[in-house]
Amino acid sequence: MNAKRLALACLSVFLLVFVYDFVLHTIILKTDYVVTGFLWRPQDEMGSYFGSLLFGQIELSLAFCLIYAFLSDTRASIRRGLVYGLLAGLLLCGPNFITFAVQPFPLDLIVKWTIGRLIQTSLAGLLLGAIYRPVILRKMPAEAMAA
Repeated sequence: MNAKRLALACLSVFLLVFVYDFVLHTIILKTDYVVTGFLWRPQDEMGSYFGSLLFGQIELSLAFCLIYAFLSDTRASIRRGLVYGLLAGLLLCGPNFITFAVQPFPLDLIVKWTIGRLIQTSLAGLLLGAIYRPVILRKMPAEAMAA
């Protein structure tokens, strides 16, 4: 396992998740959250839970990267990262529909969360696959070695 590449990948994936979630939930889905405001904490309370939100994003990012590193160490690639991200997204989206079954969230919000998560994990997988790849040592041509 390449600890330096893994650390860089974990940091990069966390930053992607943090920025993506901010854009998705604060800008894109803002109207959806206003309409369903009765289901959420009051806005003035949200800030006091930022630490929990941040911890959850860090934990998910670390787990996402560590699982990939343990399963793909020598076979890591951008393509494998994309497939991994999509599969991880499918796993993480199942609870959205369980939530819909037991809580009064609108189905269109559940679908938006699902699509958003699949895009997010696919992007995170691409980034992870690009960063956490094995170093390929190429043989130098004989002419270069003789010089």
